[in-house]
Amino acid sequence: MQEKTIQAVIFDYGNVLCVPQPREDVVAMAEIFGLPLDRFEELYWRKRLPYDRTEMTPEEYWEDFQRMAGVEPSPDRARRAMALDCRSWAHPNPAMIAWAKRVRESGFKTAILSNMPLSLRVYLDAEHPWIHEFDHRVFSCDVGMAKPELAIYALCLRGLGVEAEDSLFLDDRAENIGAAHKAGLRGLLFSTAGQAAQELNGRYGLPALAA
Repeated sequence: MQEKTIQAVIFDYGNVLCVPQPREDVVAMAEIFGLPLDRFEELYWRKRLPYDRTEMTPEEYWEDFQRMAGVEPSPDRARRAMALDCRSWAHPNPAMIAWAKRVRESGFKTAILSNMPLSLRVYLDAEHPWIHEFDHRVFSCDVGMAKPELAIYALCLRGLGVEAEDSLFLDDRAENIGAAHKAGLRGLLFSTAGQAAQELNGRYGLPALAA
């Protein structure tokens, strides 16, 4: 039996449309606070979801980070860390961006569904025009919810005007793909463009992904 085609492809942003944070950027952020890399990363992710949902402002997130680290809160350190944090997530994945464009030009709808703090979303909107070239975008900072909450998938589907079963979602986190499956979407756990090409080329009527 021929595989059913789809109508839309939904992309996570972090580690899919952009490459992973460069190690040197993370090291530089850790050095701002005088922290070992492993301690910095543990604290960095501890309250990231509330930050992504805009339950914390950038200033509150970095002040809280410094208190957890046992560092006297410094607005200057916070500003430098926030700027570097934004830049660290702004290294595009050229293969995936080019493919997203081909997918849309081939008649499929495209969307971004991403957990992202407001500071990063504002930075990307200003610095990377390609991020506007999708039919719909849902960022956690704008809607007060985050993956893997099922409601954010439903919100994205409503904005695209497609049914869950007609959509393919790409994300680098297994828990987010699991939630997508619960919401009725098809899902691909993403690691690299090459891996995605092996799993997607020749499927769903999509154009080939050249990794």
